[in-house]
Amino acid sequence: MPWKETCAVSERHFLVKLVHGGIGVSEAARMLGISRKTAYKWLSRHDRSGVEGLSDRSRARHTQSHATSPQLRELLVRLRKRTGSGPRQLLFLARREFPNMRLPAVSTVSSILRNEGLVAPGRWRRDPDLRGPAGAYRAGTGPNEQWTVDFKGQFRLGDRSMCFPLTVQDDATRFVLCVDGYVVPSTEAVLGSFERIFRRFGVPERIHSDNGAPFAGTGVGRLSRVTVEWMRQGIEVCRSRVGHPEDNPRHERMHRTLKARTARPPSQTARGQQRRFGNFVHWMNMDRGHESLGMRCPGEVYEASRREWQSRPAPPEYPGHWEVRRVRTNGEVKLGNRMSFLSGALAGEYVGLEEVADGIWRLAYRRSALCYLDLRSATPRVIDEPEPEDMESDDEE
Repeated sequence: MPWKETCAVSERHFLVKLVHGGIGVSEAARMLGISRKTAYKWLSRHDRSGVEGLSDRSRARHTQSHATSPQLRELLVRLRKRTGSGPRQLLFLARREFPNMRLPAVSTVSSILRNEGLVAPGRWRRDPDLRGPAGAYRAGTGPNEQWTVDFKGQFRLGDRSMCFPLTVQDDATRFVLCVDGYVVPSTEAVLGSFERIFRRFGVPERIHSDNGAPFAGTGVGRLSRVTVEWMRQGIEVCRSRVGHPEDNPRHERMHRTLKARTARPPSQTARGQQRRFGNFVHWMNMDRGHESLGMRCPGEVYEASRREWQSRPAPPEYPGHWEVRRVRTNGEVKLGNRMSFLSGALAGEYVGLEEVADGIWRLAYRRSALCYLDLRSATPRVIDEPEPEDMESDDEE
């Protein structure tokens, strides 16, 4: 026959049955292997609550000295609805408003938001490697060491017109320098925005962009009119790998917040949308603390560059043994009585050429080496790197 199964609740029922059947409490306790104190406790509960009194009760504390107060819960919920910030940002904002208030842990704030239905369930996905291969992304370590620029994906406004937001950010401090919405993106509009930024904040050491227009073009170095204007100010130009937005991680993260706060839903008009962009820039720079900055706001860390914008930059200087050529209006340069096409963006600019091997010339524009010219054949060739055997000295026997 099978084993008889029993549990604590059935044993308590048996205790009550024994006592009500005339057996003494001490004898019933001895038969069940419990103390008389335990037996009296369950008999007392049965007398007060009947059969339900014999069930197990919750062992949770009736009071919790460190429980989050209703007032603090209300404050966190109100800040969440007003700003849409995450748990860490909510604690930062609450501390700014009430510096002497005792605040809960980040996990507690997450539970409060989840219980209030203010957190949408997300689907799990593997964390991407935001660094990419070694050297693919050079993060800025100080103000104005590197700016990042990109166009946030276009979207349609309430009046059915399009909006193309241009965004510029200081990489190290997360200070947003510009969010300008264009009806139609153009090189002239981008140049105008950057001139305004340069006049106000100075000139950075380098600017990181993707490979899309108007930041990249055709020809050597994928130069465009925009990048040439940057280089005229002595700025180094660097780009993400093609098809790798993770090479610009901090800027992409800012775009995610920009979309959530300004384009869901979008404004009815371009003027109203630009007003939202302005409010977003102020909030990002003056009200939103960053964990990487010790929960300080970007506006508390960023300072303008000491390098001033030059309306008429000085012409480039090259070593004395280099050949200097002016790029023609069609983007070609003449060397050795032969023409080589470089880029239309360099029209009117002076480039430097250094002969590194017989018939092979290194071509540079200001601080950047762009390509090599191979003049050994009947038709000049523009190459990225010469072959090692081409660089062997003619003096070697």
